[in-house]
Amino acid sequence: MKILELIRNALALLGLVSTTIIDLITAGNVREVIRFIQERRKSDGFEISDRIEVLWNANADITEAIASDEERIKEEVLALSMVQDGSLSFDADEIGLAVKLTKAH
Repeated sequence: MKILELIRNALALLGLVSTTIIDLITAGNVREVIRFIQERRKSDGFEISDRIEVLWNANADITEAIASDEERIKEEVLALSMVQDGSLSFDADEIGLAVKLTKAH
């Protein structure tokens, strides 16, 4: 019985570790989305205080990250809305995200 208990404990620990790793990866992806949109705001000539509307499309990992923390992303980038648009094509060698920003009215 002792061996079975050790195996159960090890499997429980592995489950916890893998969940923690996934959470860390997702949090890193959220930071990358914020960085990507902030850089795009700057390159598109938006003022620091401009509120924006964001159309986006992304790979599965980035889509999951956006879904997990969309309100924080919107707050950080001053977006009034973030709407997924499947017609935008994203580049696989970047972070897997395409955005189209417009000034909110």
